[in-house]
Amino acid sequence: MFQTAWKKKSSALADLLEIARSYASAGLSVIPVGKDKKPRCRWAEFQTHIADERTLERWFSSQGNIAVVTGKVSGNLVAIDFDEPRFYQAWLEKVGNLRTGLVVQKAGHGFHVIFRCQEPVPNLKLAFVADENELDGRRIAIEIRGEGGYILVAPRIHPNGAPYTIQSGSLTDVPTIEQEQAKALLQAARLLDECPLTSRQQRKQDQARSFNMKSSGKQTDVIGTYNSQVRIAEILTRNGYQVSGDKAMRPGGSHFSVAISKERNRSYHHNSNDPLGDGYWHSPFDVFCLLGHQGNISAAVSAAAKMLGLNEDREQSEPQFEGDGMPDIQVNHRPMRDIVDDSIQALIGANVPPLIFIRSGFLSRIRTDEIQTSFIEPLSDVALRGRLARIANFYSERTYKKTTFKDPVPPPYEIVRDILSLGAWPFPRIEGLIETPTIRPDGSLLNDPGYDPSTRLYYVPTLEIKLPPFGPDRKESAVNLIQELMHDFPFADPASRANAIALLITPLIRPAITGKVPLALIDSPQSGTGKSLLQSVVGMLASGHEPVIITVPRAADEWRKKITATLMSGAAVISIDNLTESLDSGELAAAITAPVWSDRILGHSEMVRIPQRATWIANDNNLRLGGDLPRRCYWIRLDAQTSRPWQRDDFLHPDLPEWVLKNRGDLIISILTLAQGWFKAGQPAGDAPSIGGFSEWSQVIGGVLAFAGISGFLANLESLYEIVDDEGPQWENFLLALHEIFRQDPVTIAEICKQLTSNPELMEIMPDTFETPIEERGYLRPNFKKRLGKGFIQRQNTRYGDSQVRVARFSDDSHSKVARKPRNFDLCD
Repeated sequence: MFQTAWKKKSSALADLLEIARSYASAGLSVIPVGKDKKPRCRWAEFQTHIADERTLERWFSSQGNIAVVTGKVSGNLVAIDFDEPRFYQAWLEKVGNLRTGLVVQKAGHGFHVIFRCQEPVPNLKLAFVADENELDGRRIAIEIRGEGGYILVAPRIHPNGAPYTIQSGSLTDVPTIEQEQAKALLQAARLLDECPLTSRQQRKQDQARSFNMKSSGKQTDVIGTYNSQVRIAEILTRNGYQVSGDKAMRPGGSHFSVAISKERNRSYHHNSNDPLGDGYWHSPFDVFCLLGHQGNISAAVSAAAKMLGLNEDREQSEPQFEGDGMPDIQVNHRPMRDIVDDSIQALIGANVPPLIFIRSGFLSRIRTDEIQTSFIEPLSDVALRGRLARIANFYSERTYKKTTFKDPVPPPYEIVRDILSLGAWPFPRIEGLIETPTIRPDGSLLNDPGYDPSTRLYYVPTLEIKLPPFGPDRKESAVNLIQELMHDFPFADPASRANAIALLITPLIRPAITGKVPLALIDSPQSGTGKSLLQSVVGMLASGHEPVIITVPRAADEWRKKITATLMSGAAVISIDNLTESLDSGELAAAITAPVWSDRILGHSEMVRIPQRATWIANDNNLRLGGDLPRRCYWIRLDAQTSRPWQRDDFLHPDLPEWVLKNRGDLIISILTLAQGWFKAGQPAGDAPSIGGFSEWSQVIGGVLAFAGISGFLANLESLYEIVDDEGPQWENFLLALHEIFRQDPVTIAEICKQLTSNPELMEIMPDTFETPIEERGYLRPNFKKRLGKGFIQRQNTRYGDSQVRVARFSDDSHSKVARKPRNFDLCD
């Protein structure tokens, strides 16, 4: 069976109730959750008891997701939640055989390690990674779900299309481990913490520790020197701790509650009764200062300097305890323009690396949501105010009894709004967002995360990719891996296969194509053939998740709103799904051919101009096109040649999305290998045809495919024009029928309408462009004559089919009929 992502989801949820029952029978408290990961019930009571059979039936008889409540109710269940895959791999190396027998669940990009222990464990955040986009400068990399928590479990489908899967063990047989083993597992996770302090805490700590002593004419960092010369175990022993390897017991304690990292020369104190149990890792100088000198940094530095052989009477720079290194901005008794200037200077100083950009005439930022999907969004006044509050100290100055005070205040809204209204800012422009390495127009590789000034793209890596040097052997293996990805799709012909590979390549090397990209059409005779799966694979490869999907709106203004909103987000791949009729949109045709899309953003009166760099896809059964779209498309036809294609089971990869995500790095490297190889070879031209208006895309993609030895690219263009172009054949038949009636004589719209009302056969072949002209009462619909006349004017001198029939405007002023009725037409062959 050809398993599309949605088909797999339906299959997984078919036995949802039975799965929930099996978990409950195994002593796990289960609750229903929605797509937003939030409980769909009042779940507090199920932290103390497991739901009964009737409740389970009410919850899980319909589609939904299952979550397991952690903590005492599920037998002291604990889940270590790894949001970052590299942290999980590092943790595996640290714990070694301690992980044997534990239940491991893959959850999207992350992992859950699940076990029971003898004592309950609270919810804890174990490790962080630096992230300037977050409020406190870091985001969670590892956390514990214990008492008062829950985790989503299989068979949930992650928003990126990947199902939650059990990698080892079973949720119906979760092992119970010794408490010491549990502590060791958690401690290994703590040791991976890359950002133990918030950005503000780090600034304060750095400033508080910025003691320098002059020694032999050089500035010497006393604290840094002390930490490099004294081992943490040594200073703990001096202060009464019992040290044993990588752990220690506090003075007066009964068990080991201190973790020691020998690599980092730090200690972490878990017990709140420990004077160092404040939730932070501590260096040797921390211990020396806090325990030996009651937290007096000046006294501790003097004592440390004496121990290090520095002269105590040398010049010493005292820290400014009240400052935090951020600029101070006074907001009262000053012109607003000066306050705005100071605020912008603060933003510029903090914008390294760039976090604030200009896009479509708005200040914008990159945001990553809870499912790790990144997008570009305009910077709201609330977001800008928050950013200013984190990079500068705003204060109001007042004087009382000859004493001046600086009262901290939030950034004033009038300052924020004035900054947003300027219209010109000293920030970099951003044109798009990419989530994989790519090729620049000059053939060089863009592989550094963050903002790239030459392409104005922002690279948000979703996995680590290192491209090895190009070689002939790598070319062959790259082609083989790409062909393996395409193996299970039932392409109707070699051209469809080549065009599908072209679609796969396009979003990954889009920056190398300076021109426009046509719309990819994926169609098949019937449902279940793999159209949605193919577009999912393209999206997963380009971004790690499904493409952005939009449905076909009814009205032109709705088309514009959807196109504008989608392009504003910086989406790399956009799919038009669930077509119910012929696809005919002037707005879509304009968006595909426009390097810059212009429109009014919802809720604003001004126009926005958005760079259009997306890859567009449309899929349907026996897809039909109208208007200008047929000449702006290329065609991928799937045909399983069976009446029930969804029942096929002869697959090389039965779970293709899972295989793609697992091998995504190698697949991306394969595509970039072929693209780089083509550039290094001097960009040789292929022999494939070209689509008018899309010559640069045809040249680059055709060249890469020819370099890879993949033939058939765009070889089905003529078939596309003949089969999917609804409008052309309809107009040809209609105009030939009118020509039979009126011959070469000029004819008015009124005369054509008269023929339509009296000639049912002519009515039957009228193009679908127009609605039925006759009302139920037998009268002509209001305004039909105007619409028909407009349709003729728009198509004058357009030739249709092999007959070359066309409409020509008749303009002989000597003809009395024309003089009275200016809208006369010739029907010419």
